[in-house]
Amino acid sequence: MGTVCRDKDSAPARHALRLKLAVLAQLEGGESISRLAWRLNLRRQLLYDWYDRFRNGGVDALRGRGRPRKPPPSADAYDLAQARRRITELEQKLAARERELAFMKYRVTRSWR
Repeated sequence: MGTVCRDKDSAPARHALRLKLAVLAQLEGGESISRLAWRLNLRRQLLYDWYDRFRNGGVDALRGRGRPRKPPPSADAYDLAQARRRITELEQKLAARERELAFMKYRVTRSWR
């Protein structure tokens, strides 16, 4: 991302999305990029980059390079998970009935002897 212009030895800083949106709001309000960069102790080019990324891709383009956000679960994924739970439930019921049947067969064969 960009660096905060404090020390030459300092590592690059990551800026919160709230800060970026606040900066963009001030730019939209007519604030000068140079004045805003000076006031916030940021590079002008960084503010230009944020402005261009926002204009081209919206708020999502301003997010950092970390792990991408998980997409919200779709209705299909929910239906699939629900169907899998139902299949598991039915398989358990079937196994219980098969055990009962095996037990009944065992009792019937034992009683005929």
